[in-house]
Amino acid sequence: MGTVWRVVRYGRLASRQEDRQVQAISGRVASLITVVGLLSVHWLTLYTFSLQDQTLNTPVDRGLTVTAIALICAAIIVSQVAIKTLGKFFDRLTIKSDHHLVTEGIYSLIRHPIYTSYILLFLGFCIMLQSLWGSGLLLIVCVVWFGNRIAIEEQMLEERFGEEYQSYCQQTKRLFPYVY
Repeated sequence: MGTVWRVVRYGRLASRQEDRQVQAISGRVASLITVVGLLSVHWLTLYTFSLQDQTLNTPVDRGLTVTAIALICAAIIVSQVAIKTLGKFFDRLTIKSDHHLVTEGIYSLIRHPIYTSYILLFLGFCIMLQSLWGSGLLLIVCVVWFGNRIAIEEQMLEERFGEEYQSYCQQTKRLFPYVY
């Protein structure tokens, strides 16, 4: 929905050929691993859930369900706040000619809140369906996908904004406030 809102408000996204992740071989490999990995996470999680021989009605099960719903809701809120804060700069991995470094709002706490929202969403899904195997595979997929994407994005931002970006990096965490 965030992409639809952005396109309606500011016009088309940059072309895929302009996307720095698409341009990089490591980015294309990471994208392939991510697509296969996320499909596998979803199927593995659903499969392991289907094998459970319980009614999912214990206090622990209910607690996990509430936690999962909270994570999914948090993911939606974080994503929407980040997208609105970025405005027209919410796009593929590109730098626009009028680009400025966004450091206000949620970006004053973490540098990549949209990626954080994906992690929260996927984790909520795995917790809701109580799949330890799915969560483990999700961890691997997130390390590959976001590790590659963040490295490319941060290099791009450092090239464009130099010391301003380096200073911003020293004041904020990558994905989770006060942690990482």
